[in-house]
Amino acid sequence: MALSEATGAQIYCKLENLQRTGSFKERGARNALLLLGRNARRQGVVAASAGNHALGLEILRQVPDLEAVVCPIGGGGLIAGIAVAIKALRPKVRVIGVESTATGDYAAALRKGRPVRVARRATLADWRNCAA
Repeated sequence: MALSEATGAQIYCKLENLQRTGSFKERGARNALLLLGRNARRQGVVAASAGNHALGLEILRQVPDLEAVVCPIGGGGLIAGIAVAIKALRPKVRVIGVESTATGDYAAALRKGRPVRVARRATLADWRNCAA
């Protein structure tokens, strides 16, 4: 059953896990490099992974009438970047963070008022770390 049908709302999924690299980050960086002019390419580039805002911008381009984004919370970088981009351009869009009960670091930190370590259990996302 489709998510939209199950929820009675229009649901759009950003399936970045289907990228060849398993992530949007390589694609965004590659695109930025391809857009550089000849002189800029000769000067070289410095790269850092802080581009989660690019995903937020892409979501807004693809779903302009967006009301809410539901985003997984791991270390917080993905949701922070998405929220910065979306809230800067569309402040009324809700950005909702979710996490597995098996990896509840964020919820535990909110309860304690500080970062905490929580015993981690296996999740569906752990398939990437499995031996072939």
